Amino acid sequence: MKNYRSGEPRHTDSAVHRRRSITTREMQVLELLALGYSSREIGVKLDISCRTVENHSANLRRKLRVRNTVALVRALLQGDVPGYPRH
Repeated sequence: MKNYRSGEPRHTDSAVHRRRSITTREMQVLELLALGYSSREIGVKLDISCRTVENHSANLRRKLRVRNTVALVRALLQGDVPGYPRH
Protein backbone atom coordinates (compact mmCIF):
# COMPACT_ATOMS: atom_id res chain seq x y z
CA MET A 1 0.00 0.00 0.00
CA LYS A 2 1.25 3.46 -0.74
CA ASN A 3 1.03 6.59 1.34
CA TYR A 4 0.33 9.11 -1.39
CA ARG A 5 1.20 12.13 0.72
CA SER A 6 4.83 11.22 1.26
CA GLY A 7 5.27 8.88 -1.69
CA GLU A 8 6.61 6.24 0.72
CA PRO A 9 5.24 2.70 1.07
CA ARG A 10 2.91 2.52 4.05
CA HIS A 11 3.55 -1.07 5.07
CA THR A 12 4.98 -1.98 8.45
CA ASP A 13 7.48 -4.67 9.36
CA SER A 14 4.62 -6.88 10.53
CA ALA A 15 2.84 -6.46 7.18
CA VAL A 16 5.98 -7.52 5.33
CA HIS A 17 6.40 -10.50 7.68
CA ARG A 18 2.76 -11.49 7.21
CA ARG A 19 3.07 -11.37 3.43
CA ARG A 20 6.11 -13.64 3.45
CA SER A 21 5.06 -16.03 6.22
CA ILE A 22 3.88 -19.41 5.05
CA THR A 23 0.60 -20.82 6.31
CA THR A 24 0.16 -24.32 7.68
CA ARG A 25 -1.94 -25.28 4.65
CA GLU A 26 0.67 -23.91 2.22
CA MET A 27 3.29 -25.99 4.02
CA GLN A 28 1.12 -29.11 3.70
CA VAL A 29 0.71 -28.45 -0.03
CA LEU A 30 4.46 -27.89 -0.43
CA GLU A 31 5.33 -31.12 1.36
CA LEU A 32 2.94 -33.11 -0.85
CA LEU A 33 4.29 -31.42 -3.99
CA ALA A 34 7.78 -32.44 -2.87
CA LEU A 35 6.56 -36.02 -2.55
CA GLY A 36 5.40 -35.94 -6.16
CA TYR A 37 1.64 -35.59 -5.72
CA SER A 38 -0.33 -33.77 -8.41
CA SER A 39 -2.61 -30.85 -7.59
CA ARG A 40 -5.61 -33.09 -7.99
CA GLU A 41 -4.16 -35.76 -5.68
CA ILE A 42 -3.27 -33.13 -3.09
CA GLY A 43 -6.79 -31.74 -3.27
CA VAL A 44 -8.28 -35.18 -2.61
CA LYS A 45 -5.84 -35.86 0.23
CA LEU A 46 -6.48 -32.49 1.93
CA ASP A 47 -10.19 -32.33 1.01
CA ILE A 48 -9.84 -29.09 -0.94
CA SER A 49 -10.36 -28.29 -4.61
CA CYS A 50 -7.62 -28.62 -7.20
CA ARG A 51 -7.91 -24.87 -7.83
CA THR A 52 -7.30 -24.14 -4.14
CA VAL A 53 -4.16 -26.28 -4.28
CA GLU A 54 -3.01 -24.30 -7.32
CA ASN A 55 -3.71 -21.03 -5.45
CA HIS A 56 -1.62 -22.21 -2.50
CA SER A 57 1.16 -23.19 -4.88
CA ALA A 58 1.01 -19.78 -6.58
CA ASN A 59 1.13 -18.04 -3.19
CA LEU A 60 4.17 -20.11 -2.23
CA ARG A 61 5.95 -19.23 -5.49
CA ARG A 62 5.23 -15.54 -4.89
CA LYS A 63 6.34 -15.63 -1.25
CA LEU A 64 9.52 -17.57 -1.99
CA ARG A 65 10.13 -15.62 -5.19
CA VAL A 66 10.48 -18.66 -7.43
CA ARG A 67 8.95 -19.39 -10.83
CA ASN A 68 7.90 -23.03 -10.75
CA THR A 69 7.25 -26.12 -8.64
CA VAL A 70 10.75 -27.49 -9.16
CA ALA A 71 12.17 -24.31 -7.63
CA LEU A 72 9.69 -24.61 -4.74
CA VAL A 73 10.88 -28.13 -3.97
CA ARG A 74 14.51 -27.03 -4.32
CA ALA A 75 13.89 -24.23 -1.79
CA LEU A 76 12.38 -26.76 0.60
CA LEU A 77 15.31 -29.16 0.25
CA GLN A 78 17.88 -26.38 0.63
CA GLY A 79 16.25 -25.11 3.81
CA ASP A 80 15.15 -21.82 2.28
CA VAL A 81 11.54 -22.09 3.48
CA PRO A 82 10.89 -19.93 6.58
CA GLY A 83 9.52 -21.97 9.47
CA TYR A 84 10.44 -25.32 7.96
CA PRO A 85 13.13 -27.28 9.78
CA ARG A 86 16.22 -28.13 7.78
CA HIS A 87 16.85 -31.84 7.38
